[in-house]
Amino acid sequence: MFGKIKCPDNCGLDIDDKIKYIICKIEAEVGQELDISSGARCPAYNKTIKGSISGDAHELAKAVDVFVDFSTPAGRELGMKIVIAATKYGIKRIGIARSFIHIDCAETLPNPRMWLYF
Repeated sequence: MFGKIKCPDNCGLDIDDKIKYIICKIEAEVGQELDISSGARCPAYNKTIKGSISGDAHELAKAVDVFVDFSTPAGRELGMKIVIAATKYGIKRIGIARSFIHIDCAETLPNPRMWLYF
């Protein structure tokens, strides 16, 4: 796993061990490292992200956004493999955007849920 799993605000907030474990399992399943475009976010940093919601799974350190290039056939295949693997390993909250897949294991938020970002 590479990318931005810790909060960029330098507050020290890191994604929790459960989501790290699941990401490692997904990587093994899809056969490559995942590029995390966003992970844990403290409330102050989360407010700077367009479309973020106070108390969301990123603030709970239980979410990652995985970069996926959906403009290519290989990217679309990878995206599908990620979603299949994520559900296999217990992920019940998935969001799909043009350039990333949001995966979280926030059990205190409504689940199961799947959504699109417009």
